[in-house]
Amino acid sequence: MNEKLSYQQQVLVVDDDVDLAEITADCLSDFGLVVQTVFTIPQAKEKLSEKKYDYVITDLTMPDGGGLELISWVKTKSSEEDLGIVIASGQLSFEIDALNGVAVEWLPKPFSKLQLKEVCDKMKRFQRGNTG
Repeated sequence: MNEKLSYQQQVLVVDDDVDLAEITADCLSDFGLVVQTVFTIPQAKEKLSEKKYDYVITDLTMPDGGGLELISWVKTKSSEEDLGIVIASGQLSFEIDALNGVAVEWLPKPFSKLQLKEVCDKMKRFQRGNTG
């Protein structure tokens, strides 16, 4: 899979599993994305406060919170209204009410590089829809 996406979107990867976060970031870089990786929700909030990202790929459950907490926080930030969120989890269901008003894709764990690319393609279409 050498095909690169034809854009340079900014992506933040949030996962307490350092190895998985780094593998995910490497794959995203292979797709031509600019990637930053953090391992806690507070780090993610700090990065999102400092810089604009096109989307976030976050673990659903982490020791210090998780994807739903991050989504709730993002929803309070008016400057992040066009931020796409990808939830990565092995859980089949979660509290869907927290997702209202946020563009969210689901990425089942464990995921393949192909599944990751498909989600990136969906996020690309989401971003085009919000910029055009």
